[in-house]
Amino acid sequence: MKYLVSSRVLETIELECWRSPGRETGGILVGFRDKDLVTITDATGPGPKSERSAQHFVKDTAYLQAVLNLLFEYYQVNYLGVWHKHPE
Repeated sequence: MKYLVSSRVLETIELECWRSPGRETGGILVGFRDKDLVTITDATGPGPKSERSAQHFVKDTAYLQAVLNLLFEYYQVNYLGVWHKHPE
């Protein structure tokens, strides 16, 4: 399996990690699969009602589902998984 990750995805993840020093954080990965290639087109942060601490992370599922629904409606992309960061 090969993965293609857009620079925008990497920038989104890096920015969210910088916003959360000392806390766990994460979000969802969105894109599409075509045979042996997974293309990750978008990533999110955890959402406004997420729970984050030094040892704990719970994403805002309702918010992220709404984001996923919009991305699917406009770009026909799907949920691929979750990204997650642990503090240093």
